[in-house]
Amino acid sequence: MAWLRAMLSDQPALCLRQPVRLDNPVVRTIARTHIHCVAGVPEGIERGPVPAMQPNGSPAQVWELETGHDCMITMPAELTELLLKLG
Repeated sequence: MAWLRAMLSDQPALCLRQPVRLDNPVVRTIARTHIHCVAGVPEGIERGPVPAMQPNGSPAQVWELETGHDCMITMPAELTELLLKLG
């Protein structure tokens, strides 16, 4: 993991404070999938609920990986398998 630490950098705080605006109505037609990384969640952090129905009217899809935030590094095969299944 030393190679990963060498590549990390600070993230601008403003990007976490500016709301995202999706004004194009086509956005509501896109199916969404939530992949929750459920291991190692810091104390005091709570994930917001996923609405049962997506904006396009289909049921919500929620998948879980038993790893922390960096699933593409800690579980690359499992993430790839999930993404291929969803694609």
